[in-house]
Amino acid sequence: NTGSNPYLLHNLNFCLTFWDQITDAFAFQIRQMLEQINFIEAQLNELEAQITNMLFEENQVITTIPGIGNILRAIIISEIADISRFDSAPKLVAFTGLDVSVKQSGEFIGTQNKISKRGSPYLRRSIWTAASCTAFCTLFFPIIIIL
Repeated sequence: NTGSNPYLLHNLNFCLTFWDQITDAFAFQIRQMLEQINFIEAQLNELEAQITNMLFEENQVITTIPGIGNILRAIIISEIADISRFDSAPKLVAFTGLDVSVKQSGEFIGTQNKISKRGSPYLRRSIWTAASCTAFCTLFFPIIIIL
């Protein structure tokens, strides 16, 4: 109810007086923001194209794994870096944080063990994403995996 609050009524009249100028200012801000979004999207597209070209030059075995596209491939390769620095597969698994943490003390042995989550969270998330994608595809689209 604007009739009972003269201050609110005064502010409303003031805003209506300058409404065209206010809307012009908002329109200008929105145009500026849209231009910034378009510029950033163009930069992202250029960056993704460069990453894709670099990945095809590398031609690594990781490209044969189902569920791993260019983005996951780039993350996994950049997080692992030189795979020869790992002497064995268990050391690589420990680096990803996907190894099981053991809970035991004396005669007590825990039965509900969880992953250790040490290591790179980006690598762990990438591997989880690839596994989820592959599980989804084999469940709902089995023909894709066969091809």
